[in-house]
Amino acid sequence: MGRGWGDPPLYQLAPSDQITTPTRISIVIGRHRMEPKQVSTVTRQFKRSFGADTLNALGREARFCQREREVTPFRLALSLMESFSNGSRKCIADIQRAFNALCETRVCYKPFHNQLAKAQFPTFVRLLLSRLLNELACEVLGFSASSPFARFEHLRIQDGTSFAVKPALAGTFPGRFTTISPAAVELHADLDLMSERMNAVVLSPDSAAERQFLPEAREVVGGLLLADRGYFSREYLRGLDEAGAHFIVRAGKNINPLILHALDPEGREVNRLVNRRLKEVTSKLKRFEHLDLIVQFETPWGPWPCRLVVHPRLKPKEVRYLATNLDPTAFTPTHVSDAYRLRWQIELLFKEWKSYAHLQAFDTANPISRRGSSGPPCARPPSSATAPI
Repeated sequence: MGRGWGDPPLYQLAPSDQITTPTRISIVIGRHRMEPKQVSTVTRQFKRSFGADTLNALGREARFCQREREVTPFRLALSLMESFSNGSRKCIADIQRAFNALCETRVCYKPFHNQLAKAQFPTFVRLLLSRLLNELACEVLGFSASSPFARFEHLRIQDGTSFAVKPALAGTFPGRFTTISPAAVELHADLDLMSERMNAVVLSPDSAAERQFLPEAREVVGGLLLADRGYFSREYLRGLDEAGAHFIVRAGKNINPLILHALDPEGREVNRLVNRRLKEVTSKLKRFEHLDLIVQFETPWGPWPCRLVVHPRLKPKEVRYLATNLDPTAFTPTHVSDAYRLRWQIELLFKEWKSYAHLQAFDTANPISRRGSSGPPCARPPSSATAPI
């Protein structure tokens, strides 16, 4: 439930700026009461990752705050978490009030606003988020030993979520739908499903192409990438395939590769589809529950064979194409379909960000403050921060 400004803060700063044990947040997370051992573990991790010296040093590293005055990086970071977590912040004044209540001080609006308007503010938030990802992530999911997916070290999901911002930001963040939302942003996220940690978070104009935010092929090696049709690129997928990385990416309805091989749900050859373009036989696909195809795409480097799992009956007027390079002898079409459904986990994450953290509700016309409050321009943990799977 949301908290009003009359409620006590989630945690109170001691005069020496040392973190005291969280009082409310450490006892109940959502509707689930935590065990004392869990409370102690969370408290230790939080103190280690968010100590005053650590965060103030982070502010100096970002050149956000060279001299520590009333609004120190440490105090600002905790007040941001305080105001973001209770769901009632909609403008900088809300964060300023949370800061004053938390730190028992009387910082005026203008000097507080000036801190959030600094060009280094998004950089500080990026470093802060990277530290959070590095220190607090842990493995939470895994495949059973008998699953063919157990061979993958990590399972990455790439997707983005869009929302409108103030029209005054149209020059910095142009939207795709200029009549409805002249200014809009898209938050691109690269989620590691095994540890439920973010590999990267990138804020861009909503009009920017999505494919440029995909991870490099070398980062996917040893794992499996899931992505929706907005990220489909024959050139990129060929690069993954040649690098030894694996993927399941939904393709759009306009693809038209040459069919080299076709199997029906019983594993029988469907010869009448072979050596024909996909669009030529689209009307014939509805009679099958699914099809397992080997197709040939044209790329700038010549023809490229790829596996295409087709589901013609999921929706009345839509055929779903899943491009993958998973070995058909180990991964059946059902395996491919079930794995792609895991992509929905990132949609649930976006819902949490918007519903509980009110990601899209922050009201400011300052592009720097918008970047810092919605997500940093790019937040990616260092290579040494990769969580073991």
